[in-house]
Amino acid sequence: MARDPLTGDDGEGVSPPGTPPRVPRWVKVSAIVAGTLILLVVIVLVTGLGGDHGPGRHLGAGHTPSTGVLAVPLPSDDRR
Repeated sequence: MARDPLTGDDGEGVSPPGTPPRVPRWVKVSAIVAGTLILLVVIVLVTGLGGDHGPGRHLGAGHTPSTGVLAVPLPSDDRR
């Protein structure tokens, strides 16, 4: 195949001597997808479009769960 006079590409997918190898297409596509997802997450976090998420979402308003041991009443002994 003949070389393209503008790019020097011979159409064989091989870089001309003395030039660094090209980045594979899958690397470029993966980088674009990852960058887009990161940008989307940042936009959602900054604008608050994601809603009120987090562990506090499932608690009642102003209710703080106790971290101590609960006292459980024992059944009374009526055999006396």
